[in-house]
Amino acid sequence: MSPDPPPPPTQAPHIRVAPPHLVFGEAPWTQQSEGCGRKGDFIQFGVGFLQSANTSAHHATRAAGVLVGEWAKYRWGLFSETGYPGDQLYLAWYRQGMRWTATVCTDVRGGLPTCPVDHPHHCNEPITAHENATSSLLSFPHLPQVTKFCNSRTHNKEAPTKQNALCGGRSAWEVMKEHEDFRDSER
Repeated sequence: MSPDPPPPPTQAPHIRVAPPHLVFGEAPWTQQSEGCGRKGDFIQFGVGFLQSANTSAHHATRAAGVLVGEWAKYRWGLFSETGYPGDQLYLAWYRQGMRWTATVCTDVRGGLPTCPVDHPHHCNEPITAHENATSSLLSFPHLPQVTKFCNSRTHNKEAPTKQNALCGGRSAWEVMKEHEDFRDSER
């Protein structure tokens, strides 16, 4: 009688529920080491994120959008289309002509907050999407009306986002169309 074969090697989980992260806390985040258009390493979030999502339909809807955005980063190699307060590389606000403009990608033009160039201290209000915005899940994943990604028509190539920096200014849909999940689709 031959011995049993060894068990297959264990594979690290693709989605991890873990203690709060030092930077992201309970919020979902995606480890991406392969670059644009390449699958991420894993998605991680704390149990508190799930508990909060379970408290109401509103929280569940917000959590669903956030998870879709993280899945897009993990599966299709997309990156955030927003800036971060205090970040020197991915600025929350960037200069566009004589105004500071919020660093986001959205399908609604003219609805973004701006502030005068000579008063950058006025640029500290929270960046929100226009009520008619339906994109982008990589800028406003927590908003229930936002259900789409930016495409070549709606993408803001000038904004200092991770998506622009790491994907050569291509929109989320331009990157996604090259993935095997979408390559043969009509979109």
